[in-house]
Amino acid sequence: MAGCYAQDLRVIREEGSVGTVFQTESRDTREGVSEEEQERTRLRSFFEQTSFIPFKAVFDGRQSIDDIVREAPWLQFLLGTIAGIYVEEKILQLLAEWSA
Repeated sequence: MAGCYAQDLRVIREEGSVGTVFQTESRDTREGVSEEEQERTRLRSFFEQTSFIPFKAVFDGRQSIDDIVREAPWLQFLLGTIAGIYVEEKILQLLAEWSA
């Protein structure tokens, strides 16, 4: 969450140094609009629609729970949970053996 907060600060300052930018919008072909300004606009739009506090954007009505359910990486979540449980058990076994 601290990283997300720092990322929000970078957006507010319009530094453009954010690690991930989702480019879901098409490029603006108007004359006089630089690519940097287009990216800044897309980034600002992204942050206006999202929140670094979990589910805050859903409660504010900026996102829907259906979007989250549809976009969540459920397979990776399941596999990561299984791997995490396995690694935790192995570490606990190792610690139990060392302390015996």
